[in-house]
Amino acid sequence: MVFQESWGPLDFSNYIDNVVNKSKVSYETWSEVYRYIGSEHSWIEEHECSKPASKVSEKVEQFSKKLFTTRYTSDGTLDVYDVQEKMNFIALNMINNGDYKLAKLALEPIVIEMVKYFKSNYENGYFYENPYWAFYFSILSKLMINLAVCELNMRNDNACVNLASTSVKISIDDGEELIDKARDLILMAITRNGWASLKDPIETLQEGMPRTLNEKAGYLYNRLYEKK
Repeated sequence: MVFQESWGPLDFSNYIDNVVNKSKVSYETWSEVYRYIGSEHSWIEEHECSKPASKVSEKVEQFSKKLFTTRYTSDGTLDVYDVQEKMNFIALNMINNGDYKLAKLALEPIVIEMVKYFKSNYENGYFYENPYWAFYFSILSKLMINLAVCELNMRNDNACVNLASTSVKISIDDGEELIDKARDLILMAITRNGWASLKDPIETLQEGMPRTLNEKAGYLYNRLYEKK
């Protein structure tokens, strides 16, 4: 289809992503083989359909340094609007293009920084129900669901299930869209591994659902404590 000029780079990339995701061969092995074949046949890396897969766009390169630097306000408060901007950029330029490994590398440091900030405030008694923390939890929930998408596509199914579940439990919005997305991710993860599930993931997600912001904060903190 490529050589008949019926497919462009995006068509080719989407098709190959589907092949890789359904394959038992790891993403790292696919990449290694691609690099090996490309070293033997230079025209492959020079072809139009190879360029988006082998080279990060200039826009991503320009933004990459900012991605790993979380911004704080003058009073020491983590800038959640800055985090939201970074998350939207990662979703648009990496996840939507199937660059799951790159997206994970960008998302993980942000999630870790946000969790550390929350943990410190919670332990020191600086956590109170207010609009800032409500927005904080909303953004952290969306970060986690985006990271869960990356983990699923990289075949890290346990990580995907944990992130998707936590995302729903701490979400402030409690929207059906988030729950449906988490359900689909969990279903794909457990089905691929042949795990048995007597309940629909939505039922499991909604059991013991924290309702207030304080309850969600306590749930998140306890989850962090469990993982020590």
